[in-house]
This record gives sequence, C-alpha cells and structure tokens, in this order.
Amino acid sequence: VSTTAESEKSDETCDKTFSGENVEELLLNNFKIYPNPASSEINIISGTQGEADVKIYDMTGRCVKNVRIYDDNTRINISDIEKGLYLININGNIEKLIINN
Repeated sequence: VSTTAESEKSDETCDKTFSGENVEELLLNNFKIYPNPASSEINIISGTQGEADVKIYDMTGRCVKNVRIYDDNTRINISDIEKGLYLININGNIEKLIINN
C-alpha cells in the first residue's frame, strides 16, 4: 500500500542545514528512491518500521523539504523544488536525488 506524504512550505518546516562532512560514509543506500531523476514526485521504499523523517537538502546544505512518513512505501510531491542535485536523508541514511522538472 502506497501513501502520499504532504509537507508544509519548506521554509517553515526546515530550519536546519546538513553538513557535507563524511557524506561518503553516510551513503548507506538502506532505502530506494524512484524515479531518480524525478520531476514531480518520488516514491520511497525506506525499509523502516513505523515513522521516518525525510529531509531533502540542496548542495549548500539548506533543507528544502521536510516530511514525516508513516509507511515504508510512500510517495512525496517534489514539484515545488527547483531543478538540481540534492541529498535526501531518511533517518540518517543519505542518497543523491536529481530533480529535472
């Protein structure tokens, strides 16, 4: 069963930045994001049990979207994020995300 997660305006929900230190160590790949590259939405299979925090960071470390998911198979709308390269963090697991809208 796939659920759709919604978030409020990014500036209101993301107040932290991501430090790029040790990014290679954090690229654990414990979840799948598809499609990637994506344009309007992404599907996440997180493999987590219960809730998870999904945060999308731009390459300056600014959080541009923050969503709490409640299922291990979730769809997230990303049409409000500009084209570019991002890092997506799910409970500390990091993956690259390309948005090409």
